Amino acid sequence: MAGLLIAGTGLALPTAAMNPVVVAAGMVVAGGGTGVLFVVASATALGQVAPHEAGIASGIVSTFHEFGASLGAAVVSSVAAASLVGETLTGFRDGFLVFAAAAAVAAAAGVLSPGRPARAV
Repeated sequence: MAGLLIAGTGLALPTAAMNPVVVAAGMVVAGGGTGVLFVVASATALGQVAPHEAGIASGIVSTFHEFGASLGAAVVSSVAAASLVGETLTGFRDGFLVFAAAAAVAAAAGVLSPGRPARAV
């Protein structure tokens, strides 16, 4: 959960001020949070399956990481492109806002979803 919140915070930073320093700082923070998030997501997913199913579980996790990245890039670039008609920076600000909102929704879903009991290994 911490990685998702860190990534969301980094993505929200450029919405406050669209200047190169703030955007770069936001991307560094978001990248750190995303790195933590991917490691934890992979470890959590693999910890939920039997050892003989680890290969397929790893493949599924990797596939959905790539699918999510592709879908996210398509949605955010569409939002940014639609907003670029006026001021260029507004389009990018809107794109960052969509990414930050998606991170907030995912964090809320993670907090509100019921937990599963630990599986004996």
